[in-house]
Amino acid sequence: MIRERTHAGLAAARARGRQSGQPKCLSKAALSKAQAAKTLYLQDKTVAEIGKLLGVGRATIYRYLGHLGIPTGGS
Repeated sequence: MIRERTHAGLAAARARGRQSGQPKCLSKAALSKAQAAKTLYLQDKTVAEIGKLLGVGRATIYRYLGHLGIPTGGS
């Protein structure tokens, strides 16, 4: 019964336009790194090289590029 009421409440919130969960956004520092990653990626640098230059991992670079809408050749 609790589960049903919870789902009903979440559905009602969605119907009102409310979204749950953490917002999908980047901080100012992360956004500037993402822009730098985009620039370097478009200059034919590898993701590993970009990660080393910016001091972040490869997965983070892919996340940044995905956030900016840059296709990376993955699925």
